[in-house]
Amino acid sequence: MHGKTRLLIVILVAIGVLLPVAVIAKDNFTDVPDTNVFHDDISWLKNAGVTVGCNPPANDEFCPTDNVSRQQMAAFMRRFAKYIGAEDGVPDEADTVDGFHAADLASRAAFNSDELSGTVADAALDATIEAPARGTLVMNGAVDITLGSLDTVDTVICELLVDGLVVAGTTMFAAVGNDSTFDDSNENICSTTGAFVVDAGSHTATFNIRDVDDALLYDMSVNVIWVPFDGSGAVPTSAANPTAGNTSGK
Repeated sequence: MHGKTRLLIVILVAIGVLLPVAVIAKDNFTDVPDTNVFHDDISWLKNAGVTVGCNPPANDEFCPTDNVSRQQMAAFMRRFAKYIGAEDGVPDEADTVDGFHAADLASRAAFNSDELSGTVADAALDATIEAPARGTLVMNGAVDITLGSLDTVDTVICELLVDGLVVAGTTMFAAVGNDSTFDDSNENICSTTGAFVVDAGSHTATFNIRDVDDALLYDMSVNVIWVPFDGSGAVPTSAANPTAGNTSGK
């Protein structure tokens, strides 16, 4: 729940339950003078519509020394929920990021990994993800590279693809080798990150390794997450309560 919402609820409960029904603004209630220590708080309650008075139909009194009954508290809480736009149980301004409700920021994720072993000419690792609406796949792929021969330099190319299409800007190069010793200096990582706009449906993110001649590949992995933004600046389509789909294995 949004911090502001929690604070307002705590204040409301403290005023209504722990203390006598508070005092109200003089212009609103005849039994609440301006000198009352709770004058401003009760004025806020009245202006927010949380309280209406205690002597209908006139409702020009607040009855500041009376305790709050459970049924009165129910009315207070419902009016407070209306004030924050939460009569349906979902506050308008609660759980938001950059103005978007949490239901519009739901995400899905998938990942895959392979230990690999020995010299591999080329390798590809897939992760399938279900996009509940138009949005962006944010991806990362990485693989450890260890020197295969001490007297050669090997250049490995790694890149990301979505549904067989290379993601622009994700083609990376890593070189290892030509060292007289076999230590950490002979190791490298080919890793790349990218984003690709997709429509709703099933998509396959692929981390591809190619042009491997004399290197050893280990611990290959691909990770992908769907987010409900497509770079257009438009409000994302709500994709509430998606089920995260994960895949892993060799």
